[in-house]
Amino acid sequence: MVFLKIGLGLLLAFVGTLELMSQSISLHVPKGGMLPQIISENRISQIKELKVSGTLNEVDVVLLRKMGGYYTKPTCGTLAKLDLRDATFLNGSSGEASNGVIEFRMFYSTRFVSLSLPEYTRIIEREAFDGCNQMYTLLFAPLPTGVSEVGALSLPSSIEVIGMNAFRGCSQIHDIYLNSLVPPRLETGNFIPDVRVHIPRGTYQSYWLSNWGDFELVEYDAPALDLPEPNAYLRGKTRVYRLPRRKNLSKDAD
Repeated sequence: MVFLKIGLGLLLAFVGTLELMSQSISLHVPKGGMLPQIISENRISQIKELKVSGTLNEVDVVLLRKMGGYYTKPTCGTLAKLDLRDATFLNGSSGEASNGVIEFRMFYSTRFVSLSLPEYTRIIEREAFDGCNQMYTLLFAPLPTGVSEVGALSLPSSIEVIGMNAFRGCSQIHDIYLNSLVPPRLETGNFIPDVRVHIPRGTYQSYWLSNWGDFELVEYDAPALDLPEPNAYLRGKTRVYRLPRRKNLSKDAD
């Protein structure tokens, strides 16, 4: 009878652990470098979904990569869905605000299946997502209404440059949605050959003339956006860029 009670207790504890592993955890990092103080490395194999806001530096990104299954070599991390839309990244070398840059090999070979990143992103450096062959959703901006997230990459109107091999090996991405009226600079080694690139209506010629013309281009009704404000403001020591504001289509244009 005693052994039965002990066995039942262990079973309930195991079930409780499984329930925690399946929960979606949301947390705030008030200062760059504090994520490892909030999440122990002993937990990197026990969290499946995570949403992080606040300020992240290179130390925090290393932990996220370990949770995502790869940092210099495979890890035991099982994090599948990561939401960083409300996070601000600090530059890995200077410690200053990255100003919308996804840095070199930032998520290289991780096993995330779904990743959401800040909408103010301007530059995706080379090999940033190289080898992410399990990722089927990567969102920098909201997708058009009714579009499935499965197999989708959405890029914001602020995007300027996509570096060499930034998306090499991202074989689960089949549809790319761009909101920019001016084609971002696309360097070589990106995307699978049969990917479909959805571009704002009326921009076919400019995209076809650029490197984007190597892919199937499909025009769509992209969200109407104001031009981004060029100025930024400081929040503590972090430089924050104001995001583009969506136009109120119910009002007459000035």
